[in-house]
Amino acid sequence: MAVRAVAFRNPERLVRQETLMADLSIREQTALALLAQDKTNQEISQELSVSLSTVKAAVSEILNKLNVETRKQAGIKARYSGLA
Repeated sequence: MAVRAVAFRNPERLVRQETLMADLSIREQTALALLAQDKTNQEISQELSVSLSTVKAAVSEILNKLNVETRKQAGIKARYSGLA
């Protein structure tokens, strides 16, 4: 718990979070938040009222921008870095 508190106060970590958020569009940030909740592409599509292909493209961009290979990794990275 103490390590987590120290990591949270780390200004370097905050800069990395801001950089990641700046790289993501508003739509990607919203999709990432839903992705972090383990929502499927279909569920994200319905929630955002966009087509499934739009969600697939957004998820692909999110994976590229976060430098991860799976949506699970993206969700984990989002939760632990405070993005979602």
